[in-house]
Amino acid sequence: MRSLWTAMLLVAVMAWFAPRAAPPAAAQRAITLPDAMGDGLVEAVLESTGAASGSAATVRLRRLVPDELTISVPTGLVLVSSDPERQDVGVLRLLGETAGGRSYRPATVIVLADDAEHTYIIEAYCLHAHKDNPRAGMPFTIAGLADAPIVAVLEAAAQNPDAKGQNLAIQAAVWAATDDITREEMNAIGYHLADAQLDLARAIIAAAGLAPEQYQLFHAAGG
Repeated sequence: MRSLWTAMLLVAVMAWFAPRAAPPAAAQRAITLPDAMGDGLVEAVLESTGAASGSAATVRLRRLVPDELTISVPTGLVLVSSDPERQDVGVLRLLGETAGGRSYRPATVIVLADDAEHTYIIEAYCLHAHKDNPRAGMPFTIAGLADAPIVAVLEAAAQNPDAKGQNLAIQAAVWAATDDITREEMNAIGYHLADAQLDLARAIIAAAGLAPEQYQLFHAAGG
């Protein structure tokens, strides 16, 4: 009996001191860019590249806290030009971190793991067809999300693999929703759409849950 009690005590002691699974590592802090700025987690400067469509904005930022930060840039976020005579832009997606010159390392989120300043490129599209482009280096401020139809168009473009790199088609779809632009107006602005680009713009509008036939852009093509 004494041997049995001794064995039971030994098992109990071994169980008590046995290695235990380490608690899960703290998850990276994931937050949107507007919230990271508003909560004072980062210092950030948003600027125009001078482009109307595509790689239209940059964000230079550094963290103000010791934590590693993972920051998303929401599709549909509106960046407001500091000059009201010039266009505001709607964000499609984050492209990546600058890597010198016009190149960048692709990224879907911003990761700040040190205290250095980092610069990221943002793909965005102008929201006012008949205003001038923002000047290169012009500051942007964040104004929340665009109206629901514009967000839907930008999300549809982001999710369509055929739309990647098709800046003219995406811009046409955005201006159809914001300005009900015609094909003739697009041409006058300098956005000469090929039929295939117009078809892609129509597909983006339809994928956004909007009716292409409601927009003049597609009437001109016989839509």
